[in-house]
Amino acid sequence: EADSSVGLLQGGGRFSHAIKQDIKVYGSADLRWYEAFDESDFSTQIVDGVIGLHFLQGQNQYRVSLVGQVFALDGSANRKLLGLNGQWQRTIDAANQFTLFGQYASLRFPDASRQNVDQISVGATWLHAFASSYQPITYLTGYYGDESEQTTIAGSKFIGREYFGLRAGVRFKTSSRLSWSGVLTYQQSEHGGVNPLFGKTREDDFINVVLGADYLFNGGWSLRPEILYSDNNSNLEINSYDRLRALITARKEF
Repeated sequence: EADSSVGLLQGGGRFSHAIKQDIKVYGSADLRWYEAFDESDFSTQIVDGVIGLHFLQGQNQYRVSLVGQVFALDGSANRKLLGLNGQWQRTIDAANQFTLFGQYASLRFPDASRQNVDQISVGATWLHAFASSYQPITYLTGYYGDESEQTTIAGSKFIGREYFGLRAGVRFKTSSRLSWSGVLTYQQSEHGGVNPLFGKTREDDFINVVLGADYLFNGGWSLRPEILYSDNNSNLEINSYDRLRALITARKEF
Protein backbone atom coordinates (compact mmCIF):
# COMPACT_ATOMS: atom_id res chain seq x y z
CA GLU A 1 0.00 0.00 0.00
CA ALA A 2 1.30 3.49 -0.92
CA ASP A 3 -0.06 7.00 -0.36
CA SER A 4 1.04 10.10 -2.24
CA SER A 5 -0.04 13.61 -3.08
CA VAL A 6 -0.34 14.07 -6.83
CA GLY A 7 -0.28 16.80 -9.44
CA LEU A 8 -1.79 16.83 -12.92
CA LEU A 9 -0.81 19.07 -15.83
CA GLN A 10 -2.63 18.69 -19.12
CA GLY A 11 -2.64 20.72 -22.31
CA GLY A 12 -3.63 20.28 -25.90
CA GLY A 13 -5.12 21.67 -29.05
CA ARG A 14 -7.49 20.61 -31.79
CA PHE A 15 -8.68 21.79 -35.17
CA SER A 16 -11.41 21.07 -37.71
CA HIS A 17 -11.43 22.32 -41.30
CA ALA A 18 -14.10 21.81 -43.96
CA ILE A 19 -12.70 20.38 -47.20
CA LYS A 20 -16.18 20.20 -48.72
CA GLN A 21 -19.63 20.93 -47.36
CA ASP A 22 -19.94 17.40 -45.98
CA ILE A 23 -16.27 16.48 -45.38
CA LYS A 24 -13.97 17.80 -42.68
CA VAL A 25 -10.40 17.08 -41.73
CA TYR A 26 -9.73 17.19 -38.01
CA GLY A 27 -6.92 16.60 -35.58
CA SER A 28 -5.77 16.97 -32.02
CA ALA A 29 -2.70 16.70 -29.83
CA ASP A 30 -2.67 16.35 -26.05
CA LEU A 31 -0.09 16.07 -23.29
CA ARG A 32 -1.00 14.71 -19.86
CA TRP A 33 1.54 14.79 -17.02
CA TYR A 34 0.55 12.95 -13.83
CA GLU A 35 3.07 13.33 -11.00
CA ALA A 36 2.99 11.22 -7.82
CA PHE A 37 5.25 13.35 -5.63
CA ASP A 38 5.92 10.72 -2.95
CA GLU A 39 5.97 7.66 -5.24
CA SER A 40 7.71 8.68 -8.47
CA ASP A 41 7.51 5.13 -9.86
CA PHE A 42 3.79 5.82 -10.37
CA SER A 43 4.30 9.11 -12.24
CA THR A 44 3.12 8.94 -15.85
CA GLN A 45 3.30 11.07 -18.97
CA ILE A 46 1.04 10.54 -21.99
CA VAL A 47 1.25 12.18 -25.42
CA ASP A 48 -1.68 11.61 -27.82
CA GLY A 49 -2.16 12.61 -31.44
CA VAL A 50 -5.10 12.15 -33.84
CA ILE A 51 -5.61 13.08 -37.50
CA GLY A 52 -8.72 12.05 -39.40
CA LEU A 53 -11.61 12.67 -41.77
CA HIS A 54 -15.22 13.36 -40.78
CA PHE A 55 -18.01 12.63 -43.29
CA LEU A 56 -21.56 14.00 -42.88
CA GLN A 57 -24.47 12.28 -44.61
CA GLY A 58 -27.91 13.20 -43.34
CA GLN A 59 -28.51 11.50 -40.00
CA ASN A 60 -25.25 9.57 -40.35
CA GLN A 61 -21.72 10.62 -39.50
CA TYR A 62 -18.58 8.65 -40.31
CA ARG A 63 -15.08 9.13 -38.92
CA VAL A 64 -11.80 7.47 -39.82
CA SER A 65 -8.61 8.49 -38.06
CA LEU A 66 -4.98 7.64 -37.46
CA VAL A 67 -4.02 7.72 -33.79
CA GLY A 68 -0.71 7.65 -31.97
CA GLN A 69 0.25 7.57 -28.32
CA VAL A 70 3.41 7.43 -26.23
CA PHE A 71 2.98 6.34 -22.61
CA ALA A 72 5.91 7.04 -20.30
CA LEU A 73 6.43 5.80 -16.76
CA ASP A 74 8.60 8.01 -14.56
CA GLY A 75 9.93 9.79 -17.66
CA SER A 76 10.88 6.68 -19.66
CA ALA A 77 8.87 5.56 -22.71
CA ASN A 78 7.04 2.42 -21.62
CA ARG A 79 4.54 1.85 -24.44
CA LYS A 80 3.98 3.15 -27.97
CA LEU A 81 0.67 2.83 -29.80
CA LEU A 82 -0.15 3.38 -33.46
CA GLY A 83 -3.66 2.65 -34.64
CA LEU A 84 -6.48 3.15 -37.11
CA ASN A 85 -9.96 4.04 -35.83
CA GLY A 86 -13.33 3.90 -37.54
CA GLN A 87 -16.73 5.12 -36.31
CA TRP A 88 -20.30 5.28 -37.56
CA GLN A 89 -22.75 7.48 -35.66
CA ARG A 90 -26.46 7.69 -36.40
CA THR A 91 -28.89 10.20 -34.92
CA ILE A 92 -32.13 8.28 -34.40
CA ASP A 93 -34.13 11.29 -33.24
CA ALA A 94 -33.70 14.38 -31.06
CA ALA A 95 -33.20 12.22 -27.96
CA ASN A 96 -31.35 9.12 -29.17
CA GLN A 97 -28.04 8.41 -30.84
CA PHE A 98 -26.34 5.13 -31.77
CA THR A 99 -22.63 4.61 -32.46
CA LEU A 100 -20.55 1.69 -33.74
CA PHE A 101 -16.76 1.88 -33.46
CA GLY A 102 -13.66 -0.19 -34.04
CA GLN A 103 -9.89 0.07 -33.77
CA TYR A 104 -6.82 -1.78 -34.97
CA ALA A 105 -3.63 -0.85 -33.12
CA SER A 106 -0.08 -2.03 -32.59
CA LEU A 107 1.23 -1.71 -29.03
CA ARG A 108 5.00 -1.84 -28.71
CA PHE A 109 7.07 -1.89 -25.52
CA PRO A 110 10.60 -0.55 -26.20
CA ASP A 111 12.17 -2.17 -23.13
CA ALA A 112 10.13 -5.39 -23.14
CA SER A 113 9.53 -6.48 -26.73
CA ARG A 114 8.08 -9.81 -25.62
CA GLN A 115 5.04 -7.81 -24.44
CA ASN A 116 4.33 -6.48 -27.96
CA VAL A 117 0.75 -7.11 -29.11
CA ASP A 118 -1.60 -6.21 -31.95
CA GLN A 119 -5.03 -5.16 -30.72
CA ILE A 120 -8.44 -5.31 -32.37
CA SER A 121 -11.45 -3.85 -30.57
CA VAL A 122 -15.08 -3.19 -31.51
CA GLY A 123 -18.01 -1.73 -29.64
CA ALA A 124 -21.32 0.10 -29.65
CA THR A 125 -22.82 2.99 -27.68
CA TRP A 126 -26.42 4.04 -27.11
CA LEU A 127 -26.94 7.63 -25.91
CA HIS A 128 -30.23 9.06 -24.67
CA ALA A 129 -31.05 12.66 -23.73
CA PHE A 130 -34.02 13.18 -21.41
CA ALA A 131 -36.42 16.11 -21.71
CA SER A 132 -35.93 17.62 -18.25
CA SER A 133 -34.85 20.88 -16.66
CA TYR A 134 -31.62 19.16 -15.56
CA GLN A 135 -30.87 18.12 -19.18
CA PRO A 136 -29.71 14.62 -18.19
CA ILE A 137 -27.80 12.53 -20.73
CA THR A 138 -27.14 8.83 -20.23
CA TYR A 139 -25.20 6.33 -22.30
CA LEU A 140 -24.35 2.64 -22.31
CA THR A 141 -21.34 1.17 -24.11
CA GLY A 142 -20.41 -2.44 -24.73
CA TYR A 143 -17.08 -3.48 -26.23
CA TYR A 144 -14.91 -6.49 -27.06
CA GLY A 145 -11.21 -6.72 -27.74
CA ASP A 146 -8.46 -9.17 -28.62
CA GLU A 147 -4.72 -8.68 -28.15
CA SER A 148 -2.47 -11.13 -30.00
CA GLU A 149 1.16 -11.51 -28.97
CA GLN A 150 3.76 -10.46 -31.55
CA THR A 151 6.81 -12.45 -30.51
CA THR A 152 8.57 -15.57 -31.75
CA ILE A 153 9.62 -16.56 -28.23
CA ALA A 154 8.13 -19.95 -27.38
CA GLY A 155 5.63 -20.14 -24.53
CA SER A 156 4.36 -16.57 -24.93
CA LYS A 157 0.64 -17.27 -25.35
CA PHE A 158 0.06 -15.80 -21.89
CA ILE A 159 0.94 -12.34 -23.26
CA GLY A 160 -2.18 -12.08 -25.42
CA ARG A 161 -5.68 -11.75 -24.01
CA GLU A 162 -9.37 -11.36 -24.79
CA TYR A 163 -11.54 -8.87 -22.95
CA PHE A 164 -15.03 -7.44 -22.92
CA GLY A 165 -16.59 -4.63 -20.98
CA LEU A 166 -19.60 -2.48 -20.22
CA ARG A 167 -19.61 1.22 -19.44
CA ALA A 168 -22.54 3.33 -18.22
CA GLY A 169 -22.49 7.07 -17.76
CA VAL A 170 -24.76 9.95 -16.80
CA ARG A 171 -24.39 13.72 -16.95
CA PHE A 172 -26.82 16.44 -15.86
CA LYS A 173 -26.92 20.15 -15.05
CA THR A 174 -28.18 21.84 -11.90
CA SER A 175 -27.51 25.34 -13.24
CA SER A 176 -26.17 27.02 -16.36
CA ARG A 177 -22.67 26.82 -14.86
CA LEU A 178 -22.66 23.58 -12.85
CA SER A 179 -22.89 20.04 -14.22
CA TRP A 180 -22.40 16.64 -12.60
CA SER A 181 -21.25 13.34 -14.07
CA GLY A 182 -20.66 9.72 -13.18
CA VAL A 183 -19.17 6.79 -15.10
CA LEU A 184 -19.10 3.11 -14.13
CA THR A 185 -16.95 0.62 -16.08
CA TYR A 186 -16.72 -3.15 -15.72
CA GLN A 187 -14.22 -5.21 -17.72
CA GLN A 188 -13.41 -8.91 -17.71
CA SER A 189 -10.30 -10.31 -19.37
CA GLU A 190 -8.64 -13.69 -19.85
CA HIS A 191 -5.12 -14.23 -21.11
CA GLY A 192 -4.28 -16.72 -23.83
CA GLY A 193 -2.14 -19.20 -21.93
CA VAL A 194 -0.59 -20.32 -18.68
CA ASN A 195 1.81 -17.85 -17.08
CA PRO A 196 5.04 -19.88 -16.62
CA LEU A 197 5.93 -18.09 -13.37
CA PHE A 198 2.63 -18.81 -11.62
CA GLY A 199 1.30 -21.91 -13.38
CA LYS A 200 -2.08 -20.27 -14.05
CA THR A 201 -3.91 -18.53 -16.87
CA ARG A 202 -4.48 -14.97 -15.73
CA GLU A 203 -8.10 -13.80 -15.38
CA ASP A 204 -9.05 -10.29 -14.24
CA ASP A 205 -12.23 -8.49 -13.20
CA PHE A 206 -11.80 -4.73 -13.32
CA ILE A 207 -14.14 -2.01 -11.99
CA ASN A 208 -13.65 1.73 -12.38
CA VAL A 209 -15.86 4.50 -10.97
CA VAL A 210 -15.52 8.22 -11.71
CA LEU A 211 -17.67 10.88 -10.01
CA GLY A 212 -17.15 14.55 -10.77
CA ALA A 213 -18.54 18.02 -11.24
CA ASP A 214 -17.69 20.84 -13.64
CA TYR A 215 -18.15 24.51 -12.81
CA LEU A 216 -17.80 27.11 -15.57
CA PHE A 217 -16.30 30.51 -14.83
CA ASN A 218 -16.06 33.53 -17.10
CA GLY A 219 -13.17 33.81 -19.52
CA GLY A 220 -13.09 30.16 -20.57
CA TRP A 221 -12.07 28.85 -17.16
CA SER A 222 -13.59 25.79 -15.50
CA LEU A 223 -12.95 23.80 -12.33
CA ARG A 224 -13.47 20.05 -11.98
CA PRO A 225 -13.25 18.16 -8.68
CA GLU A 226 -13.52 14.40 -9.10
CA ILE A 227 -13.13 11.11 -7.26
CA LEU A 228 -11.76 8.07 -9.09
CA TYR A 229 -11.80 4.51 -7.77
CA SER A 230 -10.31 1.45 -9.49
CA ASP A 231 -10.31 -2.17 -8.38
CA ASN A 232 -8.64 -5.02 -10.25
CA ASN A 233 -9.38 -8.50 -8.93
CA SER A 234 -7.02 -11.06 -10.47
CA ASN A 235 -6.48 -14.77 -9.87
CA LEU A 236 -2.77 -13.86 -9.90
CA GLU A 237 -2.46 -11.97 -6.64
CA ILE A 238 0.46 -9.87 -7.87
CA ASN A 239 -1.89 -8.23 -10.40
CA SER A 240 -4.64 -7.39 -7.89
CA TYR A 241 -4.91 -3.82 -6.64
CA ASP A 242 -7.29 -1.04 -5.73
CA ARG A 243 -6.70 2.68 -6.10
CA LEU A 244 -8.55 5.75 -4.81
CA ARG A 245 -7.75 9.22 -6.13
CA ALA A 246 -9.20 12.67 -5.53
CA LEU A 247 -8.34 15.39 -8.05
CA ILE A 248 -9.19 19.04 -8.57
CA THR A 249 -8.47 20.24 -12.11
CA ALA A 250 -8.51 23.82 -13.39
CA ARG A 251 -8.99 24.17 -17.15
CA LYS A 252 -8.59 27.11 -19.53
CA GLU A 253 -9.97 27.02 -23.07
CA PHE A 254 -8.71 29.46 -25.68
